[in-house]
Amino acid sequence: MSKTNGRDILLIVLAVIQTGVAAVFFVVLVSALLASAAYLGVSPRAPLILLFDLWGLASGLMLAFWRSIGACRLAATWYLPNGIFFVFLANQNSQAQHPDWILLDCVLAFVFLMIFVVLVVPLLPGYFPRSERPAGRGN
Repeated sequence: MSKTNGRDILLIVLAVIQTGVAAVFFVVLVSALLASAAYLGVSPRAPLILLFDLWGLASGLMLAFWRSIGACRLAATWYLPNGIFFVFLANQNSQAQHPDWILLDCVLAFVFLMIFVVLVVPLLPGYFPRSERPAGRGN
């Protein structure tokens, strides 16, 4: 059996969530780009958006396999811009466009920003308690 502690399980769950969300975002973005390319053309920012999404996919996989502080902070760099994006989207929707979407945008912003906080703050050295026993004690 592997020595998996509570912290590793939390990081694996967050990595699976990040990888799944990044994969869904990638499929949606590629399908939207392909659908609109025939009519409107492709924006020069499209490759950057796709690279950012692939960054989320790669950093989620790195977090699942390495589970280190560096991998956590690397994955957190994907959650912060997404959380800020949904904050701006909620602000924009509250003014004129889609007032029914404000709650969804606020919930998504809250979720992304809280996952960012979970990945950055509790994993600072000395803050997160280890769930494994010291080597010198009995079973």
